[in-house]
Amino acid sequence: MRHYIIALLAFGLSASGCNKKQEVLSPSEGASGTGKVVLKVTYRRPHGLAKPAIVDRMTAYVYEADNTEIVHKDLERVGNMGRTTITLSAGNDRKVSVVAYEDTLVKWIGWDDDVDVVAGQTTTAEIEMGYTVPELEVPDTSSTGSYTVRWGRVPGALRYILEEGGSEVYTGVDTTYGVEGKEQGSYVYRVKAEVGYSGARYGYSPWSDEVEVVVSLREEGGIEIEVPWPEAGVNIEGIEFVLVPGGEFQMGDIWGDGYFDEKPVHTVRVGDFYMSKYEITVGQFRRFCDATGRSMPDQPGWDQRDDYPVVNVRWYDAVSFCNWLSRQAGLEEVYDESTWEADFSKVGYRLPTEAEWEYAARAGGKEIKYPNGNLITHDEVNYGGTGGRDQWDSIAPVGSFPPTELGLYDMAGNVKEWCNDWYSWDYYSHSPVDNPTGPPSGEYRVLRGGGCYSTLESCRTVARDQDDPDFALYSDVGFRVVLPVR
Repeated sequence: MRHYIIALLAFGLSASGCNKKQEVLSPSEGASGTGKVVLKVTYRRPHGLAKPAIVDRMTAYVYEADNTEIVHKDLERVGNMGRTTITLSAGNDRKVSVVAYEDTLVKWIGWDDDVDVVAGQTTTAEIEMGYTVPELEVPDTSSTGSYTVRWGRVPGALRYILEEGGSEVYTGVDTTYGVEGKEQGSYVYRVKAEVGYSGARYGYSPWSDEVEVVVSLREEGGIEIEVPWPEAGVNIEGIEFVLVPGGEFQMGDIWGDGYFDEKPVHTVRVGDFYMSKYEITVGQFRRFCDATGRSMPDQPGWDQRDDYPVVNVRWYDAVSFCNWLSRQAGLEEVYDESTWEADFSKVGYRLPTEAEWEYAARAGGKEIKYPNGNLITHDEVNYGGTGGRDQWDSIAPVGSFPPTELGLYDMAGNVKEWCNDWYSWDYYSHSPVDNPTGPPSGEYRVLRGGGCYSTLESCRTVARDQDDPDFALYSDVGFRVVLPVR
């Protein structure tokens, strides 16, 4: 039986634990077909208040699963505790809410959506009412005038209201707000939540603490230097990019039917980044080879035109391409090609981290099994075999299949894609939450997405693969690139 409680205040709310236990009644205590519910309610002092809230009375309301009220009853109060016993007919999934009043004003409300009443037994439900202030996170400084404002979720929030300098700039359900094109100066933000239950509004949380972002645009000799960030639809050496707004998600096998290295499911937060719309093509890679005096990779066993994804590329070739692309755009080179270490503090092109790749493949961390949804066919993906739109025995030209919700192509199938991370089967058990970059060392590098010879299982958004970064004869391995937003 699922157990959870969300406690709500007209000025904020918080989630808390719910403890239920059942005791057998004596024959004289309960009639046939009825049981008892003992409610124990605690309200605690709201964080940041100089004195406890004043509450005159607390009333419990009991509803059927369809929200039809069965009964309501005042609680006996002792200090900050409330208690009552209610006799009800047997039934499952009863809803119990407790409302605290100051005069006639609803001050607090807490509830339990899952109370089972068992004939001849007593169920005890403990409800704690609380108070949550959203926590606001912004970068201290920005050198580009573009940044992301984030805040923590408030249980029961119907929407969030974000202010900049005292003026409302955002209202909605998201917990991130992207800011672009700010001029040099200081910008102050605060956020609050409108809270409620089942769509009904009960009030607002307090405002968060105010936080400040200082925009200090890069200067050289007193002249502002504009960093050439790519935007959706803008070509950098013929490569188009899609903006992937960052956020928090549950990374790994959330369905429980995958492999051991896809577990445990864990919380991950990634920042905003741009990702190439398509896998890097033969034509794009040829520009790099011509500019650096390299030889093109070996051709696979079929005719491969410029609009096909480049294959037979080593991981080292892919990151050298990233450094070259950074030089072309006037950005910083992320990789030290003497050690092959990535410096994530630098602003330049690189391979996606495994976390960024999965977040993008899942359309911003959504619970989808494949990049195009929970079911895919050969009409959406080029994987093992042919059929429908998939008429290719091997790889297909980029963009031959429909894009994902974010506008990315071939995130499943066609070619496996190198990621920046070293592979470790147990990395998920100790991965950091914020922008994980993989183990510090290893033998193999991560591959994601599955290829034209892969099974559907290998095309899942959470499926992990790995191989030797120095091997160059993979006819179904390619890559795409990212650029973090700073």
